[in-house]
Amino acid sequence: MKLIIASTFIIDQAAKHLANKHVKEGESRRLLGKLHLTNAKNHGMAFGALSGRKKLLMVISGFAMAGVIRDYIRAKGGERVGLAFMLGAGASNIFDRTTEKGVTDYLYFEAKKPPLIFNLADIFVLVGVIINIISRIKEKVG
Repeated sequence: MKLIIASTFIIDQAAKHLANKHVKEGESRRLLGKLHLTNAKNHGMAFGALSGRKKLLMVISGFAMAGVIRDYIRAKGGERVGLAFMLGAGASNIFDRTTEKGVTDYLYFEAKKPPLIFNLADIFVLVGVIINIISRIKEKVG
């Protein structure tokens, strides 16, 4: 599990580093079809919620991570795997909030509305949630 936590953190941080190095903030380059490599700083949570409220955002993030850590310690099997993905991803975004101007979002999917700009940490959180849902369903069924 520690490997999943470390890997999600390192992979997301490496991708953020590459985006910051190769794309200027506010610019975007097409990768494949509607997918672009971009460089956008998110100063809030998802969709910019709480933007400009860094202290409040850090308190909320801290409580959320504490809850995930508590659940991770108690969890077993697939649920623990899902929580490991969430821990690495959450740590990566919190690291950005404390060391950078904001969280670097670097994947932009051209859509009608709303624009979808995200990073691998966001995908890792989604993967973790899906793993937890499947794990809980299997536990109740089996």
